[in-house]
Amino acid sequence: VIKPRLVAPSQDLDTVSNIQKLMRVPQDEQPQIYTITENTPRNQGFIREAKNGDILLIYLKNQKAILYDHVKNQIIKIGPLNFSSSSAELNLNNK
Repeated sequence: VIKPRLVAPSQDLDTVSNIQKLMRVPQDEQPQIYTITENTPRNQGFIREAKNGDILLIYLKNQKAILYDHVKNQIIKIGPLNFSSSSAELNLNNK
């Protein structure tokens, strides 16, 4: 389960704008945006190698996750989301 700290709202638009310059992102929804911190559980393969300060964008409707390094302005990883119907847990595929 991913429960990282939410990014401040003022940073949301800048983050999405920077990522849009690097790749196409879904236009029909706003992502949930999280900053990876030392308190972020690294039990999901998708974020296991993430550094503190990396940003995770989750597009629930489009079932897509993006891990972004804002310091290097690089997309680290893109992957589909899996939802467990038996729980509210969000599972990120490691593809």
